[in-house]
Amino acid sequence: VPPKMQKEIVVFTKEEIKIIKKRALTYNNRCDFGIILCLYMGLRIGELCALKKESFDLDNYTITVNHTILRIKNVNKSRNYKTKLIITNPKSKTSLRTIPIPDILKKYVKFYVINMNTGNYFLTNSHVAMEPRCYTNHYKRFLKYWGINNKKFHTTRHTFATNCITLGCDYKTVSELLGHANVNITLNLYVHPRYSQKKKCIDLVSKIFQEKANK
Repeated sequence: VPPKMQKEIVVFTKEEIKIIKKRALTYNNRCDFGIILCLYMGLRIGELCALKKESFDLDNYTITVNHTILRIKNVNKSRNYKTKLIITNPKSKTSLRTIPIPDILKKYVKFYVINMNTGNYFLTNSHVAMEPRCYTNHYKRFLKYWGINNKKFHTTRHTFATNCITLGCDYKTVSELLGHANVNITLNLYVHPRYSQKKKCIDLVSKIFQEKANK
């Protein structure tokens, strides 16, 4: 059986990020702003939909991720629907995490959160959560309206992680920010040496062999 090939990681371009930032960094649309939260903080879509007012600490400016929203197969045969929506703990202990809010987002987060009632979900500002599938539809409309090529919502998370690695953040920190079960997941997904790095490595080894041969 041929081995399963890892799909290429797709990220937003600098120009696309610029457009998203201009259009979603706003005081008047929570759902648009949710895209920015994921792009700047690496949240999964289910984690975003599960955020409540209590998830935000405006004293320390952090977001605590301790729940996610999932649509799963309904095993109750007495029901007429095939799937059901659940709000549960993240899939692993490492997904339970606290993430610092970037300085650029602080004033926007504060504006939205102080106008929420206790127990309300962030995206809806009500006691009813938004389903990830519905939020995905909103995200797709946003991209289409502003002329950005359609990409999966998980691209926001890929872009965050790739930028962290590119800027030289240590792998352990990036892994914890993403809530990965172990750092190997982060390494396998996002750490891909460039050709120039590979050539430099080969040249260094060749130099050592040459030095030994000359002795």
